[in-house]
Amino acid sequence: MLAAIYSGRALIFAGLFLVRDNGLLMLGVAIVGGITIAGSMSMTSMLTADIYGRYSVGSILGAIFLVHQTGAALGSSLAGTLFESTGGYGAAFAVACALLAAAGLVSLRIDTGARVFRWAARGAGA
Repeated sequence: MLAAIYSGRALIFAGLFLVRDNGLLMLGVAIVGGITIAGSMSMTSMLTADIYGRYSVGSILGAIFLVHQTGAALGSSLAGTLFESTGGYGAAFAVACALLAAAGLVSLRIDTGARVFRWAARGAGA
């Protein structure tokens, strides 16, 4: 499901190439894009809890969001730089499409096997 969300987002960004001069279609792309963004958060937190356990989900999601927000900050700067150098957002949309398509492919490889580690209880003789 997460792969479908990321792939759908890649298609949404690709759609921006087609609707750039039509305000109503741009609004439709924004609505569908917003729906896909909402779905990824619940999928990410659910997968994190399933894989690493509920006791670790807070710290691991914190690290995930740190990386995500760092990427968002860098992505905004990169989009601005690409706009300044090319005169439009086409290159930024292309980079976003490529990264989202890669995220969709990587998401297909997520192994949902639990990785919950428990320390073995040590006996008196250990």
